[in-house]
Amino acid sequence: MALRGAACIAAALVVAASIPVLFGRPIRQIHIAWKVADTGRRVALEQRFRLSEAQALAGNRWSYVPLDTGPATLRAIVTDPAVASTDGIHLDRYVLSDTGPLTERRGGLMSPAPRQASQLAKAFVYLAGTVGTAFLLVAAFAATGATPGALILAGWRSFEWWWGALAAASARMMGVWRRRPTLSTAWTRTIDVLGFGVPVASAQAAGLFRVVFGTAVLLYVLSTPVSPLLSPYDVPRARGLYGVLIRFLAQHPGLIDALPTAILPIGLLFVAGVATSVSYGALVLLVLVWASVATLGTSHHALASLSICLVALVPARWGDGFSVDARIRRRAGEESAGSSRTYGFAMWIPTLVFGVAFVAAAWSKLREGPDWILNGTVKYHWLTDSSGALVPWGLELAAHPVLAVILSGVAVGIEALVLTSVFSRSWRYRVVCGLASIALLAGFALFQGVIWPGWWILTLGFLPWHLARRGSASATSRPLSAAQIAVVLVILLQQVYATWARVEARPLISAYDMYSTTYASPEAYEAASNLVFRVVGVTPSGSFDLPDCTIDDTAAQSFVRAVQGDANERVRIKGLIGECVDRRPDVVEVSIEGDKRVFNWQTRRFEWKRALDRIGPADASWLRRASVDR
Repeated sequence: MALRGAACIAAALVVAASIPVLFGRPIRQIHIAWKVADTGRRVALEQRFRLSEAQALAGNRWSYVPLDTGPATLRAIVTDPAVASTDGIHLDRYVLSDTGPLTERRGGLMSPAPRQASQLAKAFVYLAGTVGTAFLLVAAFAATGATPGALILAGWRSFEWWWGALAAASARMMGVWRRRPTLSTAWTRTIDVLGFGVPVASAQAAGLFRVVFGTAVLLYVLSTPVSPLLSPYDVPRARGLYGVLIRFLAQHPGLIDALPTAILPIGLLFVAGVATSVSYGALVLLVLVWASVATLGTSHHALASLSICLVALVPARWGDGFSVDARIRRRAGEESAGSSRTYGFAMWIPTLVFGVAFVAAAWSKLREGPDWILNGTVKYHWLTDSSGALVPWGLELAAHPVLAVILSGVAVGIEALVLTSVFSRSWRYRVVCGLASIALLAGFALFQGVIWPGWWILTLGFLPWHLARRGSASATSRPLSAAQIAVVLVILLQQVYATWARVEARPLISAYDMYSTTYASPEAYEAASNLVFRVVGVTPSGSFDLPDCTIDDTAAQSFVRAVQGDANERVRIKGLIGECVDRRPDVVEVSIEGDKRVFNWQTRRFEWKRALDRIGPADASWLRRASVDR
């Protein structure tokens, strides 16, 4: 029996290894929905982006095999005005998506091979592996002389022992448990470990936190209105349930316009504690709709943490104190429960979400090794966002490599260690971690002008709310309810998966890879920056810059094709710079020159490197507004 099992597993391994050899491998594709209907224009764009194997799909959608998969090219595809939507390109990192479309298998000995052949081979692999495993288990039964039931029972007891040992080790490190349990107590102790840092708080403390937290969320949402006119470029790119919601809102802009009117009264009911569970559920739904619109077409790191925190707080019990609900119950003769972790859950969840997000951010920086720290990469991100910085100190600090390395290490260290405060019962330690987190957020604001109110709101959880209005500890209440424990597990597991798979699902889930790009050197950072192009007019008396006439790198490529005679690109370029040329009738030729804004590490100032690229000159006659292309 053991030989049969081994033979089946060996056969499965051989067939699995032979599938790519016999049938080849699929190649990643991308699907593009074009806005242009002109065939010549579409073909020119395909050549520009090096898109091969064009195949028409439904409507104006086409499938391609990209020959150039660099981030710059994929970004140019996604952002090109002629592209309505794409499938198969990760919209935050501009790489080919792991879940995008694929071609048929190719490159094998049986190429082209029917799809059914490779599917049957894979089915055989799964079946043979399962049968082989079953044979080996039966052989194990026979070798031990045990019945299948006895072996299953032994396996269960082994699982019970190991699970209990793991929970006991975790609990011992926290000083809450001294003996290894049986399975009957392992789940209870696991709950104790998960909720170890949840403070024991009174209903009044939870109610006070509700008032402050709810007010902060309400002020943030109402002070950040969203436009009811959704971008026709971004809407088609939305996917999944998020895409369904966005397209529905795009068809009903009045609903978006009515969001503040609906959020204000619902939010006030929640803050006052009127039908707290119902009013909070309604508030969460409305805020998620607002966040879905707010994150459309932009990075959603700033809102994902707050959004998932709001959802995670649905099972919180924070309506039993400082609320209309509590007053009504007191008049009915009902007494509020004593202090317990069930009430402390409300003020603990924001710190858990904050800590998990920070750990994910630290991992994204160190995923490929410690270079983000050793290169002092934080200084490059200060330079990138220096135009919006509240203070100019970042430019000064960036010129000190050792200091940049230290500060990079401090930033990652804070991100990695904040989560430890979540599982500590020392409120002083939590306050220290909260202050460190605030220092990091303040650094974003001071050196980069980046202010994320949603993250600042979460720092409220680091305050010792449980010290306010202490009540008698309730010995009979469970540390956390089943729903609250489920929320904790979901937060941890979803972030592990999102970080591992680099999932971005607006407006709730993020890998938090903000500012994780690593630059090996100042030269590498400079090489990664884009050119800014000037339009230069040539007259009989000399050359000069045409004022108020600049184009980006994408338009520069359009200028190249326009010079080569592409009629559509000429129309586009004429719309961009034709007015500038019209102002100077003495201009006979036009060229564009690419400049780059770089940081001088000696003077600690930005300066321009001029004419790093030159395109043209071209005859200016076709750029005149009065000209007609033939």
